[in-house]
Amino acid sequence: MTNPGSTVKIDVDVMPHGTTYFSKFYVCFKGLKDGWIEGCRRVIGLDGCFLKGICRGQLLSAIDRDANNHIYPIVWAVVSVESKETWKWFIDLLIEDLGMGVGHGLTLISDQHKGKLFRKLIWYVVASTTPVKFEQHMNEIKKLEPLAYDHLMERDPKTWSKAFFRLIGLVMHMKMVYLRVLTHCPSLRIFKGFGNLYHLVINSMKSDLGMMHMLWKLVAGHVLVELGS
Repeated sequence: MTNPGSTVKIDVDVMPHGTTYFSKFYVCFKGLKDGWIEGCRRVIGLDGCFLKGICRGQLLSAIDRDANNHIYPIVWAVVSVESKETWKWFIDLLIEDLGMGVGHGLTLISDQHKGKLFRKLIWYVVASTTPVKFEQHMNEIKKLEPLAYDHLMERDPKTWSKAFFRLIGLVMHMKMVYLRVLTHCPSLRIFKGFGNLYHLVINSMKSDLGMMHMLWKLVAGHVLVELGS
């Protein structure tokens, strides 16, 4: 045996009339097991897929990511049918091979796991452009994962959500300025107005003090005066 300490399990179903049929086949190489224990994150992904060809069935697998963020296969199995029974058999062998015990400090993620929904909600929160949207998506996370909600709220959202980035607020106010200009534009001199607007916005961005006040009072007012002259 070239990889001592590996685990290989083969199960068959014996029919009453004596015919034997394949049931399950499990493989865990010692080298892969030791590599996972020594250098991989404690997050294991579980998934299954159909096998096509002469030999039908389903492939069950447990994978992780190594220190280089590459996919790292841990164990795999071939079963005749994917079911709760076959998944329990697979996971029981996985626990035994990796010495997981009760699973403390370990995360298992399957294709049915709510982690996928949680990941989407996280990106919705990050990409929120208003505090209202931010609060709406955070409340959804709170219902799904209260501990994750508490963890996120401990961090200043100004550092990770667009809803609180200063630039977003500036852009929203600039849109309102543009709408005000267009509403009161009497002629094609709008181009001159936008030219003045551009220079005033650029100058106002050089200073944080009174920036939005300058946008409303000076920029919009100055452009409207130019357009009306």
